[in-house]
Amino acid sequence: MSKLRDVVINIVHGDPLYAILVGSGLVNYTSLAREIQDSVQNATGKQVKINTIVKVLTEEKIDTDSWSRQMNILSKADLSLEYRYEEKEVERIGPDCMDFAFAYRDRGRIKIITHSGEGGHLACIKVTLPEEGSEVPGLTFFIVRFLSIHGAKIERIYRLDREILLICNQNVADSIMTILSDLIIKSHS
Repeated sequence: MSKLRDVVINIVHGDPLYAILVGSGLVNYTSLAREIQDSVQNATGKQVKINTIVKVLTEEKIDTDSWSRQMNILSKADLSLEYRYEEKEVERIGPDCMDFAFAYRDRGRIKIITHSGEGGHLACIKVTLPEEGSEVPGLTFFIVRFLSIHGAKIERIYRLDREILLICNQNVADSIMTILSDLIIKSHS
C-alpha cells in the first residue's frame, strides 16, 4: 500500500488542479480517482480499484500553499450567464456585422459569436477576475480542468485579460454555472 500511496500522492502533487482540489476539499474524490486511475495503474504496474485510490486521497493531507494565490483570485471572481448566442460564419467583418461578442478564424474562415434575439442555442458564461487576476497564470486551465472532472462540456473557451468566456450549449449552462458557483463559494474557505 505504501508504493500505491506514494504514486497517488506524486500524481496529485504534480498537478496544480489536483493539489488544489484535494487540499481545499473542493474535490469529488470518486471523479478524481477515475481521472487518475490509468496513471496509477501504469505507475504501479497492476490493476487498482477506484475505491482504493479514493481511500488514499481522503487520508492524505496535501500542501497547497503554492496554489493558494489561484484560489484567492477565484474567491473574488464574478460570474454571469447570458443565453441566446449563436455562431455564424461571415465573409468579412464589416458594418453589417458589428454587433458580436467576439470573432475567431477557423481554417481560413471567419466565425463570430453573436447575441441572437431569435433563440440561438448557445450560452456565454463569463468569469470576471479581480484586477490582480490578469497577473496569475493558469486560471483558465484550472477552470477548464475543474469543469472536465465534473463532466461539463464546453464548446469554446476564450481568455480576454480578466475575463474568461465559456461558450456552451444552453441545455448545460445552468449545471456549469452551479459547478462554477460551488467552486467560487468553496474557494472562500
